[in-house]
Amino acid sequence: MKIIALPIKYGTVRLHVDKGSRWTLIEHSILWQICRENSSARSLSRSSAMPYRLIIEILSRLMKAGWAEAREIKGEVLFSGTESGQEAVKQTDLPRILNPVDRIAKFVLEGYTGGCFRYNDFGQVVSKSRLSHLQESNEILVLESPSHQVYAETADLLEVLLQDEETFKKFGEEQARISDKYCLLNIRSEVIHGLPASASEKLRKLVQSAQKSSTEQRKSPIDVFDKTTVTEISEGINYISARLDLSDALIIGGPAHLNAVRIALEKAEEFVVIHSTFVNPVTFDLLYDNFRNAYERGVRIQILWGQGSPGDRKGSTSAAVRQCEDLLRNKSGGASIVNFEYFSTGSHAKILAYDLPSGHMACVVGSCNWLSSSFDSLECSLRVRDPAIVAPILRYLTELSRPYPGGTSPLTGALVARTLRLKGAPYPHGTKVRMALITGGQHNLVVQAARDHAQENIFVFSHRLGDGARNLICLPLSAAANERKLTIDIYYSKDDRNHESPSAPISSSVKLHSCREPRVHAKCLSWDLSSLLVTSQNLCSADPPDEAHFSELGILVECSPLALEASQQLKGSLLEFD
Repeated sequence: MKIIALPIKYGTVRLHVDKGSRWTLIEHSILWQICRENSSARSLSRSSAMPYRLIIEILSRLMKAGWAEAREIKGEVLFSGTESGQEAVKQTDLPRILNPVDRIAKFVLEGYTGGCFRYNDFGQVVSKSRLSHLQESNEILVLESPSHQVYAETADLLEVLLQDEETFKKFGEEQARISDKYCLLNIRSEVIHGLPASASEKLRKLVQSAQKSSTEQRKSPIDVFDKTTVTEISEGINYISARLDLSDALIIGGPAHLNAVRIALEKAEEFVVIHSTFVNPVTFDLLYDNFRNAYERGVRIQILWGQGSPGDRKGSTSAAVRQCEDLLRNKSGGASIVNFEYFSTGSHAKILAYDLPSGHMACVVGSCNWLSSSFDSLECSLRVRDPAIVAPILRYLTELSRPYPGGTSPLTGALVARTLRLKGAPYPHGTKVRMALITGGQHNLVVQAARDHAQENIFVFSHRLGDGARNLICLPLSAAANERKLTIDIYYSKDDRNHESPSAPISSSVKLHSCREPRVHAKCLSWDLSSLLVTSQNLCSADPPDEAHFSELGILVECSPLALEASQQLKGSLLEFD
């Protein structure tokens, strides 16, 4: 029997949680009875046909919660509901009594398939020095560590670490500690011993293949892993079913985006998060009254920023952030009415997220740099409220809020708590459609989908037209145009092509529209007026690699009325300038 050493990342993180068990229907019934009339433990036992000792335990717990009290009346101890018990018993479920708990949680990450587990779910975990010692007397197949960086999304981590009856509050101030270790596995009768029961089938097959290639074919076991080292971001477009409020889902035009950010600050109950690639003091001055009004209502406003302009020196956006902070403090008499993160996320995504009085959250994703725009360009964004799509967007924001892989910030914890709160929540409003969150390199998959499925027409809006447009957009789409006689239109404002040494000409099947007024800043793609991608990526110039998961963000929607409305509004805004 050969031992296999699987490289893993072992980590610890401090969790602050509220813990409290749920009340049973029996406990609720006992409280209802004693709130209705004074009752002895004996009478409750007789009427409920439950053991006397169990009744005493239930009453003790209700008294500890402050909902029941005992009085001696005519030599008999009777129980009755307190004032708070009278209020609690009216609720559908008795409210949990939560106790704050501060604990260290241990976890394990494996980089081949991106798995995240509790430490106790593994068999034997050893350090590198201990592994070397074991190799002196045992034949151990040591698998090579993945070359890429390994970390877990925060929401996935907490989903693993939170115990029953725990509600996440925040992470400890100290950062998570990560170290390299090895999990010792062995295979008997094709069964892998030492892996958690929740390990993916893909990981199990990879371990078996590595063991087989080592023993039978005498190849390096890492040869097997090199082909599929980690779940690729671009494995496919993962559609979900969600509801969309078509009446206000689409936001087109600069003024409409200014109105959208003002609505967010006006309607938010407690929480607004804005991720803008750039920041500009002029925009903060424009939105000052909205920031101030939200702050005075107790709304916490969190600002995340992505990067500086191309060619800017390092730190230029950081300097702009400080200018914005100074402007707000000067106008507000020194108050910090918004909270800036001190680090750049490095992302080009544009996201606006805020909570609603209904308990749901709304997210706006698209092309608008909320905190640097002059709101006079042609922009396009999508507003969503269904938790089925909002929760993944919040997970994306959660990762942007981490100052470095594995690190956390107070905003990280707040976003995770809200994401977990939304999980599985129903949303009865709007039209049910298929949609997908599109990140980084997945945008290439959307172009391929348009190429493969379009039957009549394709239109693309991109702020920039670069030398890469030929390979990114034009060649794939013109191949489909030649095959199926499609009409393909590309609208742009900024031509970044190198005209001194021009690249190969763009296909004659693609019609280019250079638009000067209003400036096109929208980034979207649609085919057959049925599918619509609204995104932050300049589709005709940017080409993020597959691993740049958090570089761009868009939403792909299969909805004919929405795609038709986008086409009419976007093209209609440009007719006189074409």
